[in-house]
Amino acid sequence: MAYRALAARIPVLWPVLPVLYLWPIPKAGERIDRHVADSRTCSIVDHLSSCAEEVEYDRSSKAVTVVGSIFFVITFSTSAWQINNAWPIAGYPTFAGIAGPAADLMEMYAVIPTGETILLNTQALTGKLDTTRVLGLMIKALAVGSEAERRVRIEALWKLFAQNSSSLHSILSGSPFNNSGATRGNPSQP
Repeated sequence: MAYRALAARIPVLWPVLPVLYLWPIPKAGERIDRHVADSRTCSIVDHLSSCAEEVEYDRSSKAVTVVGSIFFVITFSTSAWQINNAWPIAGYPTFAGIAGPAADLMEMYAVIPTGETILLNTQALTGKLDTTRVLGLMIKALAVGSEAERRVRIEALWKLFAQNSSSLHSILSGSPFNNSGATRGNPSQP
């Protein structure tokens, strides 16, 4: 009981307070408290055991326990299913994939008929997609196993770039493209 009173008075421990009302915690707290009381030099166990009675919790403490338990289960469920942006219960960070000291980034270039190369993943797609989503679409398009499906996805990505950039729309409409995986230094070499 004293640990709950202590937790109620220390704001840092407020998130733990509902858990302190769950079943095994009060019983364990009573046993620990009894052990500490029994270890004192002047034992008053005989006097207290004769007048001890079962403590009933009031309805508000049961409600706090139920609500706290529900929040506890929801928080762990959203983290387990990696629902990391489910307001108001969010599991940040998910630690699903911890990045190492280096990262691999993919760049996609368009080679227009004049021979000029244009870096596509820096084009202004922010009206509909941010950079992370564009890179995700590129990776998904290239990760497909069949060549026909890869070509369909790259064409769709190509149309997305052309649709969202007025300068690319006039250049890219009807232009053929090569998805052979050109390198940054020399886009014409696979």
